[in-house]
Parts: sequence; C-alpha cells; structure tokens
Amino acid sequence: MCHLSGTLLYSHHEGRYQESYALCRPQDVVETSAVDIHALFSSFCDSSGKNSMIMRTLPAILSCLLLGAHFLRYGNLVGVGVCLLLPATLLIRNPWGIRILQAFMGISAVIWVQTTVQIVRMRIFQGRPWGRTVLILGIVTVFTIFSGFLLQSKMIQERYFR
Repeated sequence: MCHLSGTLLYSHHEGRYQESYALCRPQDVVETSAVDIHALFSSFCDSSGKNSMIMRTLPAILSCLLLGAHFLRYGNLVGVGVCLLLPATLLIRNPWGIRILQAFMGISAVIWVQTTVQIVRMRIFQGRPWGRTVLILGIVTVFTIFSGFLLQSKMIQERYFR
C-alpha cells in the first residue's frame, strides 16, 4: 500500500511505515488514505535529535508571539516587549529560564480567558454572534497551556536541569 505526499512516498510494510523518495504516479497508488500521524511525526523529529528540541520549544515561542500581537493590538508596548524578549530565556541553559517561561504560559492562558470573557460579553451586549470567538480563543488558550506542558518534557529537563 502506498501513500503519496508530494515526492515523498510512504509504504506500509510489515506493520510499519517506511519512507522512500521514489516518485509515484496517482494511478500507481493502491489505496489513498491518511498517513499514520505518529509515523510521520517520528520521521520528522527523532527523540534524540535537534528537531525534537525545536518541536518542544516552538509552541512556547509561538504562544509568546500570539500574546505579543494581542498586546500590540491594544497598544501595550511594554507587553509586546516582554513577549518578544521572553523566548530568549531558552538560549540560557539555566532552569530558571524554563520555569519563568512556563509561568508566563500560565499567565498567558489566564489573559486569554479574560480576553475571551470580555469579548463575549461585548458581543452579547451588541447582539452579535459569539460562538466562533469562544472557539478560536479557546483553541489559543489550550495551545498556550499545551506549550507550557511541552517545556516539562524529559528532553527539556535533561538539557536545562543538568
């Protein structure tokens, strides 16, 4: 069974996915179905490599940038500065940097919940729909919390808490 993803070909052999870079025409594909996400993620970043560290820290950086954009929208330049500088603590191999970033992820989640409540109240008062607002900001809040938990991974602990 073959799965085509651009020129990257995944073949299912003996219960696991194997990666090859052969070209496969659409008519040669036996069955088109979703590629096993775990196999795709595992091939992208192995547990011992640099990519895995990037995949664990990138969500925290993106969460900081999202909150910075939120602060910029409301003209809070001090908040923007903090959000832009805080990911730099990842460059310092010290446990306090990770703990500060994790605490900031928790504070950010609270800020997103407060923002959601404020916007929903305003929309209800104006008689406008508010369901999508809750969905979008809820996803942002969960992503921010998830970012903080990723910083608790064993790989991060081994790198920063030696």
